[in-house]
Amino acid sequence: MQTLSLTFRKRRFTLLEMIVVMVIMLTLMVATVPVLKSTTKNVGVNQGASILAGAVRSARLKAMSSRKYVALLVPTAEPSDEGGVDDPHFRAASLRMCYLLGPPTQTFQGSDAYFKGIFDAYVEHSSWEFLPSRTYITYTEGFGPFEHTLISPSISKYSTNVVSSINFPENVSASQVDNMRALIFKPDGSLYPCPRPNILNGNTTNPYIEIINGSFDTTNSYILRQAPDSQKRRMQINRFSGRVTFFK
Repeated sequence: MQTLSLTFRKRRFTLLEMIVVMVIMLTLMVATVPVLKSTTKNVGVNQGASILAGAVRSARLKAMSSRKYVALLVPTAEPSDEGGVDDPHFRAASLRMCYLLGPPTQTFQGSDAYFKGIFDAYVEHSSWEFLPSRTYITYTEGFGPFEHTLISPSISKYSTNVVSSINFPENVSASQVDNMRALIFKPDGSLYPCPRPNILNGNTTNPYIEIINGSFDTTNSYILRQAPDSQKRRMQINRFSGRVTFFK
């Protein structure tokens, strides 16, 4: 009995057994890495959606409490002369509230009609908020979702409401930016309608927003490419109640 016990204690793993264990571990690692990458991408998109939804609520409350016209600025990926900004840190990934000089005016460009506000001042104690790294807001309008991996978030400036004469000291080439896309709130808390109907949900004019994980194209720094296998978060804002609804 004592000899059997000693023999059992001295037994070691064979080389074959160790190789089998290593193969199993490598297989698990290979299977897990893509899942972890996808999860990391989705975390950024979900955080970005949360930041944007919070900013929408804050802008609406500020409009009602101040009894002023308040815009939530959402720069596109375009350069400053197309309603975006030149600093890459701000393009399609930043938000800030501002007051307008009175109500926006309805402007016509061909068959398109949109609302254009004039910048007055940034909301007191506000600052630029940024989405997580590689997370971008593709657009804020009602024309329906993109279904392509190549995304140009500029959308014609005439298909989204805009704010002009914005003081933007962070801008590289100009002290002011015109035609920056924005969600514009009235003093009663309602939103100005988006210029084009949203085909996603009954052709309403509720603003529609999409957030993606992606990167700027290497050949054109103003074009966004959606990352493969990344999640999209699509949200729609009720013009009257401010309620944010998320879609898959």
